[in-house]
Amino acid sequence: PPSQVESSLVSTHHDDEEMTPQSDDTQQIIEEIDQALSSGNFEKAFQLLKPLAEGGHPRAQNGMGMLFDGGLGAPQDFTKAVKWYRLSAKQGYAKAQFNLGVMYAKGEGVPHNAEKAAHWYLQAAEQGHAFAQHNLALMYRSGQGVEKNLQVAMKWETAASESGDPIAQYSLGLMYHYGQGIPANAAIAYKWISKALQGGHPVTIALPQGWRVGYHASDPSKGEILELIRPGQDIND
Repeated sequence: PPSQVESSLVSTHHDDEEMTPQSDDTQQIIEEIDQALSSGNFEKAFQLLKPLAEGGHPRAQNGMGMLFDGGLGAPQDFTKAVKWYRLSAKQGYAKAQFNLGVMYAKGEGVPHNAEKAAHWYLQAAEQGHAFAQHNLALMYRSGQGVEKNLQVAMKWETAASESGDPIAQYSLGLMYHYGQGIPANAAIAYKWISKALQGGHPVTIALPQGWRVGYHASDPSKGEILELIRPGQDIND
């Protein structure tokens, strides 16, 4: 499973930010799908998505994959989820490429295969998909599915962090703190981990010795900013 890559940081959830297709020709259907999804009527959403997916629409195909993956509107079936993700991914749809990578990483609907997971993460990462960039970075850090390369890991983790992914920002901060792939730099580590905490990332890994989370109060012009605090700094816990 993807936890073998790095359990505390890997993005293992599927990307379902936008399951419905967008097209002028299908606008009415799209609105009906949106209403069905927002009201929790997944059976109706399934019936509306199916003909669009069968017609080759990549977003609809990814949506069908999500429904089968989560058992929403149809019995959970990872094999069928993989089928739809693959059809969409082969058309270049980044979210489906990421989702297919997750399925290979978890071994759901297909045998576990780290190399294929890395392949599909790369396809999505090259299109700017932050979760894929982060997961690919972790694979380059661990050497699973790809040859270990901390410089390449840094490249993808930086890309994901600049896209605003707090999980990637936290991971990137730790790389700078421990000097993984680059010279250690406490100031940059502090910057990225602070951003991650402001973005809502939970502290799931032990902080460096002597660090803790608090609200920095030494600069009134900045207000109260959630940061990592070192001993001796003026803080309000």
